[in-house]
Amino acid sequence: MAPRQQVQVWSHGQAVQWHAVQITADSVTGIPYFKPITCDSCRRTIPRSAVDSIKLGNPVAGFWKTVAIVVGAPFLLLIPFCWHGCPSEL
Repeated sequence: MAPRQQVQVWSHGQAVQWHAVQITADSVTGIPYFKPITCDSCRRTIPRSAVDSIKLGNPVAGFWKTVAIVVGAPFLLLIPFCWHGCPSEL
């Protein structure tokens, strides 16, 4: 995986957000997402037998999707009102 790839590791019903993740035959290791990927002393390990699931994420794409919803939703709501010309009160 790419070093900046955000990974959500679920273990015992709790999730941790990591990057710089390495998966071996017996463990999953990574650095907490808000720590620099160069922080080797920050690296955490979970045995693979304790991992419930792993999900990959893309925080930049998530940000732009949120922006599109926040900006686009008002326009979509106004289309029916302005189809034949917007009222002067808007």
